Amino acid sequence: TWSWATVSGQPSNWSGQNQDIWSDLEFSPDGSLYAAGYFCSGGSSGCWAEIGGENLTNNEGYNAFTVLAKIEASSGQVTVLETLMYSDWAGIEQISVTRNGEIDVVGNYYNTDINLGGTTLEWNGTSGFDGYIAAFMEAEDSDDDDDGVADASDACPAGDLDWTAGAGTDYDSDGCRDSGEDTDDDNDGVFDAS
Repeated sequence: TWSWATVSGQPSNWSGQNQDIWSDLEFSPDGSLYAAGYFCSGGSSGCWAEIGGENLTNNEGYNAFTVLAKIEASSGQVTVLETLMYSDWAGIEQISVTRNGEIDVVGNYYNTDINLGGTTLEWNGTSGFDGYIAAFMEAEDSDDDDDGVADASDACPAGDLDWTAGAGTDYDSDGCRDSGEDTDDDNDGVFDAS
C-alpha cells in the first residue's frame, strides 16, 4: 500500500511544456528522503514552479532551475534546501547522504559559471558540459539521534533512533537508552550485568 504521495513542481509554465523531473532520490539514516531534480529546462519565456509550498521563479535565458529538497518520511512534506538558478544550465545528477547529514552531490553545468557556497566554478568556455562534485550540509543538527538530549550532553549522540529520553527509558539522563544501549543505567560506575 502507498504511505503518501505528493505533487512537486506543479504548476510550471514553459511555453506550454512542462519538464519537471526528479533525477535522484536518497534516504538518510533517519529515514528522510532527499531528492534532486530540475524543472522547466529549455524555455525562453520564464519558468516557475511551486515545490513544498515555495514559489520558485527563473526569468533568465535558459530558464532552468535545479532543486535539492528534503521529503519527510512520515508525511511527504517537501522542503526546498537549495536551488541553482542560472541563465543557462546547472544540474544535480546524483546525491548521497552521509551519517552526519552531509549531502554529496555530483552534477554538471553549461555556458555559465556557478557558485556553490561561496566557491565559484568557472565554465571552461568551450562547447560542452563541465562536471562538478560538491558537498552540501543542511543546518547543523544538535540532536543527531533525536532522543531529546543535545549531542553535547549525549553519551550516545549517534545512538538508537525512534525513542525519547525520560525517567523510564534513560534513568541517568546520559542520552543512552537503558534497554540495550546503556551498559550502566544508573551511572554508578558498575556495569549493569555485574
